[in-house]
Parts: sequence; structure tokens; C-alpha cells
Amino acid sequence: MDREYMTTLDKTLARYFSLNGQKSVEGSITRVESALSFLSPAYLNDLVRVETGKALAGYVRVKMMEFIRKQVRKEGCPLEQIAREFGLCKPRLLDILYRQVFGHQSGDYQVTPDYKLN
Repeated sequence: MDREYMTTLDKTLARYFSLNGQKSVEGSITRVESALSFLSPAYLNDLVRVETGKALAGYVRVKMMEFIRKQVRKEGCPLEQIAREFGLCKPRLLDILYRQVFGHQSGDYQVTPDYKLN
């Protein structure tokens, strides 16, 4: 049953990240919580922590960075455009977030090894 919730969570995040326009980590958490509204926010956070070892916000952040990496690799989107879409006022903030999530600088997104969450 918990695996189904994680699948729903992943699908909801993928749909949200693929939307055009403004996005943010906080907004995606709200959407995820509404998609899984029959679960309490505390239970959802605990579920994600048990399944992935990360809190819900950290999990969403990693998924967001995986989406961004795919956008840059496949479509060649400029970092400035992606940063704006996710509500980051400066592309440098995207580099900082990338380093926090993946443990190294983004440099060239195309030469970074694929990262999988657990």
C-alpha cells in the first residue's frame, strides 16, 4: 500500500514539474498534499522518510533537480529559463541547490553521472 502512495507522489511531482510557468518547491508540496489528501501531512512525511531516508521537502527537491537535469540534457534549456520557471531569481541559486542535492557542482550537467534516489 505504501508503495502505491509513493507512486502517486512521483506521478504528481512529474505532472507538476512538467507544467509551464512558475513553480516552487513549496508549491509542489502543497499540490502533493492535495493529491494525497486522504493522508495526513505528518504521515506522508513519515512515509517518504521511511521509503527514501529523506523528509518530504528533501525528496521533492531531489525530484525537482532530476527533472531540471533532464530538461537541460534533452532539450538544452538555458539554466536562466529553468531557474525562472522554478521561482529562483538567480541561476546561481540553482547551482547552489544542485550542489546541496547531488554533492558536487553542476558545472556541465551533461557530464554528471545519473543520480537515483535509493
